[in-house]
Amino acid sequence: SGPADARREMTAPSGSRFRTLASYTAWWLAAQIGTALLQFGYAAVTSRLVPAVGFGAYAVAMSLMALVTLIATGGLGQAAARTPELHRGKLSFLVLLASGLGFVAALVTSLLAKPWAVLWDAPDAVNPTRLIALSAFVAPLSALLLGVQRRIGGFRALAVSMVATSAAGMAIGVVAVLHSPGPVTLVVSPVIMTVLLTVILLI
Repeated sequence: SGPADARREMTAPSGSRFRTLASYTAWWLAAQIGTALLQFGYAAVTSRLVPAVGFGAYAVAMSLMALVTLIATGGLGQAAARTPELHRGKLSFLVLLASGLGFVAALVTSLLAKPWAVLWDAPDAVNPTRLIALSAFVAPLSALLLGVQRRIGGFRALAVSMVATSAAGMAIGVVAVLHSPGPVTLVVSPVIMTVLLTVILLI
């Protein structure tokens, strides 16, 4: 007992946090690399099928969704990952909050679809923006569940799920674009990815 024991007690949590951070970083980086490679292949295929104006409309739709979900999901994942205690009651409240925010995000995305398209002079962006409102609906819940997974240390399962859902979403997206090339089918992939990942995290 004495100074040696005190030092061990002080350094053990620090070492544990470092290992957790290292594991999270490694698996997150692996997931990002895997997803990036899949996206490269997806872009290589779809860019030969959809004209530039279609990709422009797709980009406009994605920009609105990104803006809305950034606001709607702000803090949920961090709250789940860093809160001192995450008992059943608090988690249930956060799930309800995420669901409510998702509903509002989807509604706002749908309502702003036409004004946003007019702002960017991209009339073809209206329908893909309305479709991608599905992603906005599940985005807050997905962010919350990602935070829960980080909290419990499920880094490997999270990374595998992200890559698997990305692969599935892009495969379905390619089929959709092959069947009907255009901005609407381009958003099929991100919608499928977001919904699939959320469902897997709920299981």
